Formats: sequence, C-alpha cells, structure tokens
Amino acid sequence: MDKLTEGKAWKNLQRLSKQFKQKDFRLTEMFNDENRFDSFSITHEELLLDFSKNLISPAGLNALIELAEERQLSTAISAMFAGEKINYSEERAALHTALRIPEKENPHVEIVDCLQKMEAMVNSIHSGARKGHSGKPITDIVNIGIGGSDLGPSMVCDALLEFATNDVNLHFVSNVDPAHLNRRLKDLSPDTTLFVVASKSFTTLETLQNAQAAKTWLQTSTRSTEGLGNHFIAISSNIAAAKEFGLEEANILPMWDWVGGRFSLWSAIGLPIALLIGMKKFRELLAGAHSMDAHFQSAKLHENVPVLMALLSVWYRGFFDCHSSAIVPYSQYLQQFPAYAQQLYMESLGKSVDVHNQALRTNSAEILWGTAGTSGQHSYFQLLHQGTEFVPIDFVAFI
Repeated sequence: MDKLTEGKAWKNLQRLSKQFKQKDFRLTEMFNDENRFDSFSITHEELLLDFSKNLISPAGLNALIELAEERQLSTAISAMFAGEKINYSEERAALHTALRIPEKENPHVEIVDCLQKMEAMVNSIHSGARKGHSGKPITDIVNIGIGGSDLGPSMVCDALLEFATNDVNLHFVSNVDPAHLNRRLKDLSPDTTLFVVASKSFTTLETLQNAQAAKTWLQTSTRSTEGLGNHFIAISSNIAAAKEFGLEEANILPMWDWVGGRFSLWSAIGLPIALLIGMKKFRELLAGAHSMDAHFQSAKLHENVPVLMALLSVWYRGFFDCHSSAIVPYSQYLQQFPAYAQQLYMESLGKSVDVHNQALRTNSAEILWGTAGTSGQHSYFQLLHQGTEFVPIDFVAFI
C-alpha cells in the first residue's frame, strides 16, 4: 500500500482544507445551503450525530470517504469482526465485539458461560445468599482496578445510577496512593464488604498493592484467614496468580487475550455494573452496544457513525494542526465519560509507527480532554471562544 500522505485523497484533502483557513471564512456561510443539516447528520436508532457545524464541505466529506476507501477501511472492519489478528505488534485479535453478541446467537461458548457465572454471583449477592465471614450479607462492593478495569465500569455505574435495582453500595479504588483505599474503607465494615480485584494479567502493580492492603484490612479485623475467600472475587486471565493470592477458582471470572483492557467493560470487568443494575439490564447494555457494532459493520462508509467521527478526527489532526479536542457532555451522569474516552482513544492511537512498523509521516492522535458542560462554561470556555488554539469539540446532550 502507498504511503498515507502520497495518495490522491490525502493531497485532495490538503487542497480542500485551505478554504477554511482564509481570514474571511465564516461557518455560518455554510448554512446558506438549507439542506446542510440533512446532508451532515445521521441517526441510528435513538442516537443522532449532527456534524453540520464542522468545517467540512460536501467535497471534503467525499474526499474523506475516498481516503477511507484508499486505506481499505471496509476490509479492516471485516477483519476485526472475523477475529483476525489485527493487533500486529502482539499478534492478537481484537474481538471485544464478540462480548456483545446476544447469548442465543453467540458462537463463543466461553462468553456465554461467563455471563451465566456472573448472573449466579449477582443473584447470590442481591438475594443475601452470599455472606461474609461472620454470616452477614454483603452490603458494599469495592472494585480494585486501574485503567480499563476501573474507568469503564466506574463511568457506566455513574451514568446508570438511577437504574440501580438493589441496595448494594459500589465503590471504586484505582490509585496506589493509600489515601484512596483508606478513604473508601473508612466507613465500611469488614463483615459485609466484598472486593472485586480486576486485573487481566493479575500482575498490575497498583491493583495488586491495593488488593493486598484490602486483604490485610480484613485479616486485621477478623484476626484469621478463614472465610476471607467469601470477601474476594477476581477477574483475570491468570487463574494461577489469582489462586496464589488466596482465591478459590469458583470466585474467579475469566478474561481473554483478545479483549483489550480499554474495551473490557463489556466482559466480566463489567461485574460492578451488573451488581448495580442487575443482569437483565446489563444484557440490555450489551444489546445497545451490539446494535452499534452491527451498524459499524454493515453501514456504508458515508452513513456510518463511528467511521465519520473517526474521519473528522483525521481531518482536523492531519490538515488543521489540531493539537487537542474536547468531549463536553451536558449531563452530570456522564461526567466520567471524557476520562473513559481518553484511555479508549489515546491508548489506542498513541503510536509513532503504523501497522507495518514504519515511522508515521503525519500526526497520530490529538490529546482528548473534557468535563461536564455547564461547569466547563464557567472554566475553560473562555479560551475555546476567544483564544488562539484550534480545539474541535464534541457536545453530548440528551433530549
């Protein structure tokens, strides 16, 4: 394949971007076309992507689609869903989409088995059947993880708090600074607290250090190691290490090589979500994600929500020297979404070489940041409106 910057579409995009850099350009002029919103918006089920306020013309959009076709994007999408090893550096598949296939249709028996095991755990905690060492039911869950093992489930639990189906309290600990765990444990009882240790490798330093501190907290209170297994669940692909820590295999949920941490909230890493909203609603969450997977896999490039959002990022980073972009949700429930998206985006695109291990000849990704919208309006919006930095923004809102 030719170098990215040497293709016809790339050079065409360089030319087309110049119209937006003229001093007398005004975005409002683009709306002289009364059909602009219809031409630059897409709906998928109850989601609306309005990209009509972007610095893009019909010719520019066509050139971006042409770039995607030159780079054989459709072939790459098919390869991902087929489970091919598209993670070239580690020779692994990136098959997190399989986690979201409905159970009756899912060919991956291990995923179905995992969901059923999760359901049994959730039901035993919600019903009070699962008890701590002193015989009292579990009332508090502390998720110990970092990165994708914390950001994903924490974000979703915050977003779906109003959908809680029980009185179990959820807490999240990620920072290796002891203050984080100590603050969470301050008002909890060792008799009724369950720890979920989420670590794909079960070697993550911060997670293991916090897990050991939690174990010590329990042992100090009970003055015994008996019954401590009732207070721990592990989610890991390293069964041996989890057992060495002291867990019984019945209390270990699986992870797989083909699930990257930043995509793992849809796996057993989502156990805290299921504990909050119940397995029925957790399956509804999976179904919503599967619906977008199906759209991404089958929709034409110019009607494809994820593809168009990605191409706009290429447009701004490649041709406008965009150093950062913001995600601004106008919902307090989504206050953690920018932090989650940071890992999803910047860990995926934080590369200096392409898939063939050749040095990139253009920029990779920009820095992603953001906060809840209303607070941002009284904080950094002054710079966005009147500063000299070019910062594209995605606004997220509910109607």
